[in-house]
Amino acid sequence: MGWGVRLYVEGRAGLLDAVETETEDDFMYFRDSVHLALEHGQFGGRFPILMKAWFSDFETDDVPALERELLEIQAAFSKLPPEPPDGNWRAKLIRSGRKPETLAGVYVDKDGAPLIERLIGLARTARENRLPIRWDT
Repeated sequence: MGWGVRLYVEGRAGLLDAVETETEDDFMYFRDSVHLALEHGQFGGRFPILMKAWFSDFETDDVPALERELLEIQAAFSKLPPEPPDGNWRAKLIRSGRKPETLAGVYVDKDGAPLIERLIGLARTARENRLPIRWDT
């Protein structure tokens, strides 16, 4: 199955928060779904901060904008039916047997928690502590 993507915030006292996907592809396909559903064919046109990180950190200066993007994605996905535009997530959802109410509930972290909510929480922690979000695979 492979390794997941692990995004985390670490301060002087140690780890403050982390989000991990089951597989690396889960995070990439989540981004693909955001692009397919909300960016009207222009990759990074609407969500440049989320889309720019490719195996790289979100720097401290990027975090407030990332949090805003994630909140906007959550609001939009919460109004859409639970039909992932990305075929890989569609297949994963069918295999899982889960029945989310909206597109926002389709994407989960490795523990089954809503991925978008967890990412928003991570961004909030990073913003409040003026720290970057680190990327690890």
